[in-house]
Amino acid sequence: MSTPPALVIAGVGIEPFVGKHPCDADEIARRALLAALDDASVDIPEVDLWVFGSRFEHPSIGQRTLCALGATGATVLNTENACASGTVGLQIAAAYVAAGMARRAVVVGVERASGLGSSVPLPSWDRLGRAGVTHPARYALDAARYLVEHGCTAEQLAAVSVKNRRHAALNPAARFQTPVTLQEVLGAPPVADPFTRLHCCANADGAAALVVTAADDVPTGADAVPLLAIATGSGARADRWPTQTLTRRLAERAFADAGVAPSDVDVAEIYDAFTILEILSAEGLGLADSGTAGRRIAAGDFDLGTPGLVLNSGGGLLGRGHPLGATGAAQVVEIVQQLRGVAGPRQIPGAQVGLVHTLGGNVRELESNAGAVIILGRRG
Repeated sequence: MSTPPALVIAGVGIEPFVGKHPCDADEIARRALLAALDDASVDIPEVDLWVFGSRFEHPSIGQRTLCALGATGATVLNTENACASGTVGLQIAAAYVAAGMARRAVVVGVERASGLGSSVPLPSWDRLGRAGVTHPARYALDAARYLVEHGCTAEQLAAVSVKNRRHAALNPAARFQTPVTLQEVLGAPPVADPFTRLHCCANADGAAALVVTAADDVPTGADAVPLLAIATGSGARADRWPTQTLTRRLAERAFADAGVAPSDVDVAEIYDAFTILEILSAEGLGLADSGTAGRRIAAGDFDLGTPGLVLNSGGGLLGRGHPLGATGAAQVVEIVQQLRGVAGPRQIPGAQVGLVHTLGGNVRELESNAGAVIILGRRG
């Protein structure tokens, strides 16, 4: 399903991502949603639908969060789709508003992932998990294959983290506020060849929220950004990494529905749980030719302050941190801020079209449990 262009993001809010938040998940979520409501000039009683996305915060994270605010009686949906929980939640909210089933809908992505350890474990029902394989090891295999097939170097792979940590240092909502050098990435403790620790995103605690309304019913005072398209889906059994088949399918649908081309995108927040994923995703989305993204990232083609497309201006998962259920919503927050022209020192001049790409999950027979490609824009 695609979102009609008559829908907008009227408000956004984010609770900065940190290594360990002093509050529980309910309070983290409340802070983000109240910020989004204030940004949209919407009061709690006006909200007809609340959609909460998280990976580990069930059961009833939405009801637990809202009860303390006295926000009871409206429809509350709790959804889990791994790291894509927030972006899939946005599609649910958009569908309700487009169908006339809600006038104002709020999406909240939240996670308190600090208790999960240094890496989200593969579950016992996963064949690789039962064998002791970790997430980093799984994606390191994809990285090793890409390096051999495309002549990508270890330095080019590490440049992804250098870029995103530099961008994150300009984002007050990001967990990591200090840039890293190429030497620091290459020299960090090894995790799974060719990955060091700085090739892998870190878990975080945080929340982000979005207010969705119809374009002809924007609250007075809100700076609304149009939703041009949302494409979501799951991987098929025939999909195999690192071809990014799911990402390619979703991108083709989203660009067709939005009426724009990859060359029209000014800023993209793409899934970079590991450095190789930004490279693969940029190519899968059509933002770089096959086999070229690693070289181009290392050359600075997608950096803030350079002409053309910018990748992960908010720092990506590598720089912002990764509270699983909140990540997709936070990606949308960054694009909305860029298109509004309020991103501060990381602002991309004249940005008009932005893209969000999220993946989530690891059923090994599938490329990914869930994926989403979202296009927002202010063309003309």
